[in-house]
Order: sequence, then structure tokens, then C-alpha cells
Amino acid sequence: MVDVLLGLLERFGYPVVFLATLLEDTFLIGWFVPGQVVVFTAGLASRFSALDPLQVALWAAVGETAGNYISYAFGRWGGEPFARRLASRFKDGEARLAEAKRYFEERGTLALLLGRPAWGIKNVLPAVAGMSGMSAIKAIGLVTLSSAVYYPALVGVAWALGLGVEEASSIAWWLGIAVSAVFVALVVAWVVHRRRERD
Repeated sequence: MVDVLLGLLERFGYPVVFLATLLEDTFLIGWFVPGQVVVFTAGLASRFSALDPLQVALWAAVGETAGNYISYAFGRWGGEPFARRLASRFKDGEARLAEAKRYFEERGTLALLLGRPAWGIKNVLPAVAGMSGMSAIKAIGLVTLSSAVYYPALVGVAWALGLGVEEASSIAWWLGIAVSAVFVALVVAWVVHRRRERD
């Protein structure tokens, strides 16, 4: 996979970075696209190729912002009926959906600012922002601000590490999984805490 990715980066360059982050941050599609691995690999490749690390970070941030806007738009204009249909298939689904929306109304700003590394979750957060009624300017502004910090840091670490590409890609993959697990654990802990407060 790493060889294929390097070949794509060598042949097409920055559009691969843009497309990977756009898809990773698009609602549901993002669960199947390892955009952060692509960015990390591109950052590492920028050390020994024609790729410029600043442009890699820029295209990653632009792709992520675009993907988040698509997710936000879905949440704002079609997410509520979709979420209700999905929730109705699970026990206490409606209550959990209401709780997720309430959580976002209280801590949505923090979730959008800190959710960048959380692979598998960050493509859902803007959709929930849209469903919760957060303004598009605020939601996309928070994502843009977060991306402007996160991607230069990720590319900078990749460039500085100087590891073999395969090792670096593996680290990026597992780091994304670990951060996602921590994020999920925090959300679950908050939900449990809220239930205990109500009981």
C-alpha cells in the first residue's frame, strides 16, 4: 500500500493530499479513507521529493475544510431524518440521539477544535454541528482554525522524523486509531456521567 501511495504522490502530488483529506472528512465516507496516513506519508516524502511540506499542509487543511463543509451541509439539510431512521433501529436510539445533540450543544466548539486527529469520528462531528443548528460560519471557522494548526504540525513531525516510509505510515495509522479511541472513551465517560446525574 505504501508503494502505491508513494507512486500516486509522485505522479499527482498535492491533489492526492487534497482528495484524501476531503474524503476522510466527508460524512460516513471518511470511515474508509485513511487521509491522515496520506498526509503523514506526503510530509515524509517531502523530505526527499519535489513535494513542499508547506503546500502539503495547506492542501490537507483545504481538503479537510471542504470535506467538513459537505458533512455540515448534510447534517443541516438532511441529517436529522437520516439520524432518526438510523436511531429507530436501536434500543433507546432516540434518547441517545437526543443526548448526542445535547452534548454537542454544550461542548460542540471544543469537539470541533480538538477532533482533527480523531479518525472515524471527525467526519461525523460537522454533521452533528449541522443538525444541532450551529452556524456554518462558526462550524467551518473552528475546523479551519484547528486544521491550520494540526496539519502543519503533522507534516512537520513527518518531515522531521526521517523514518522509513513504511514505519512512518504505520505510526500515523496507529496514532490516529489511538486518538480516536481516547476521544470515544471521553464521550462514553461523559454519557455515563450524565446518566448517573439524571438517576
